Amino acid sequence: MELIIHLGIHKTGTSALQKAFSENRDLLLRNSVLFPKSFQSELNLPSVSDATAGHRKFDSVLINPYNETSVEKIEKLKNFAIKNNASKIILSSETFFAPRVKIHPDFGEFANNHFENFKVVLYLRRPDRWAESMYREVLCWPRRRETRSYNKFCMEFLKEWLFFGERVRKLSNVFAPGTIDVISFDDLEEGITDNFKKYLGVGHLGQILDTKTNPSLPYNNISDLQRLNKTILSDAEKSFITQKMFKLLVDDEGIKSKYQFDNSKFLNSIKLDITNDLSKLRHLKKNVNLIGNFDKLFSSLDFEPREIEEYSVKQEFFAKIKNVPQKKQKAKPKNIVPNSILLNVFTNEDLKTIVFHIEYHLILGIDKILVQYDGNADNKLLELYSDNESVEIISFNENTWIKYNGNIPESNAEKLSIAHKYAFNYAREHNFEWHMNIDSDELFYITKKNCRLALF
Repeated sequence: MELIIHLGIHKTGTSALQKAFSENRDLLLRNSVLFPKSFQSELNLPSVSDATAGHRKFDSVLINPYNETSVEKIEKLKNFAIKNNASKIILSSETFFAPRVKIHPDFGEFANNHFENFKVVLYLRRPDRWAESMYREVLCWPRRRETRSYNKFCMEFLKEWLFFGERVRKLSNVFAPGTIDVISFDDLEEGITDNFKKYLGVGHLGQILDTKTNPSLPYNNISDLQRLNKTILSDAEKSFITQKMFKLLVDDEGIKSKYQFDNSKFLNSIKLDITNDLSKLRHLKKNVNLIGNFDKLFSSLDFEPREIEEYSVKQEFFAKIKNVPQKKQKAKPKNIVPNSILLNVFTNEDLKTIVFHIEYHLILGIDKILVQYDGNADNKLLELYSDNESVEIISFNENTWIKYNGNIPESNAEKLSIAHKYAFNYAREHNFEWHMNIDSDELFYITKKNCRLALF
């Protein structure tokens, strides 16, 4: 029996692989491959639907293999495999390669004592592109409120992650020569799921498909996510917003736009160190198997500012809005700003409800949100958006009503009429092409063909 441990790494399609294998667990087992349910850890608040944490609970066995609990877990796993005629056991989690997981120096010996064959496989990615993708991933993590710039994030958090050569060298000290297989993610000619199936010898299983599961959000959403992480929204509310963003991107169908990304000055300063570190992989060939092509992985790293063409949540939102049926209108004024959107909401909801409403629609691409608060707006709300030119908050208190109406309206309907008229004039005076008026318990969302409004 063979144990194969897939170490990831992060941002190399690991979530897609795990999703495909989890959904086809029975099919794999009929072909002598066990992808166990044990050790799997579901994410309670995924940054994107369908993402899993893989066999993260196996960390404890990697860290402390010889305690009684670890031995018992391994024996149960083996017995289940034998009972079901499986000749290979696959355990997969990108956390296995995270710096915090200190694999026990004797784990390789432990694995060899329990299995006839033992392999470790990891997919590596160019450090320059990997760092960018990892940053955009971490910005979305529900329980982490990352607000640092890309440069500062790399300098303070990612530095110990980036030296792949040294980290693989340390692995080679734990495992026997020839145990570690390294594959270049950048040089794959197919998706990781298809590649991994071939690696396992089950490439003929066409039912197990490669699907985009956990893409990094576009570069043009970085500032949105940084702002979102500063708000008072709960982990669940943040997760809801990021999942809606992901769903617009998983099909690779939409509008592309160009974005200027300023790469990390810090990474550029240690470019030579990272390049030299990668070269260590070449010198580990006696202990580590480099499988396939590595031309792109070993090519010159790029930490210079560059223009990126990418799918845009914001462009996609506006494109779908144009599909909404409209009445014929007179010719537009000459000064109209193309593709500009004003959204106004008249509300007296609690602080978190309003913040959630604002953040959701800013990320969709609304240019300006006019919050008309019935009464005196919360000072915290005013403080949160005091330096955000895309949000304007107006307190419709007694003085405001008298200023715009001459007296204080007696009914809610009269208040709404006055607030809507104010917003309409605001949109016209500021040359917005689109003006949307919705309630604070409503959200716009995008379908494949159109834009819809829904209660939440």
